[in-house]
Amino acid sequence: MTTIDYAIIIIPGAITLLVGFFLGLLPLQNDQLTSSQKSWSQVVSLIGIGLVVILIFLGKNTASWICIGTMVLGLLIAILPPIKRAMLTRFSWFHPQPTSNKSRNMEKGNNNRQDK
Repeated sequence: MTTIDYAIIIIPGAITLLVGFFLGLLPLQNDQLTSSQKSWSQVVSLIGIGLVVILIFLGKNTASWICIGTMVLGLLIAILPPIKRAMLTRFSWFHPQPTSNKSRNMEKGNNNRQDK
C-alpha cells in the first residue's frame, strides 16, 4: 500500500468518526430534536453516507468498511453517559427541545381526560 492508500483510509475514517460522534450527541428521540438539530443531522448524515458510497464506487472496499465502523464507533462513544453529559454541559446546542405539558399528556394517553 502506498501513502495515498493510507490517506484514503485514514482521512475519511476520521471524518466519519466525527460524523458518528456528532450524531450520537443529538437527542435519540426524533420529537426532542430542535429544527436546527434536525436540519444539521440530515446534512451530517448525508456527508457520512455520501462518503461511504463514493468510496464504494471508487473500489476502496477497505476504506468504506473502515468508514462504516468508525461511524458506528463514534456513535457508541458519544452515547456513553459521562461523555454525553460532559458534552451537553459544554455545548448547549445539543440539549433536547423542552417538551410542553400538552405533549406529555398525549404521550401518556391523557389528552381527553382532565385531572381534578
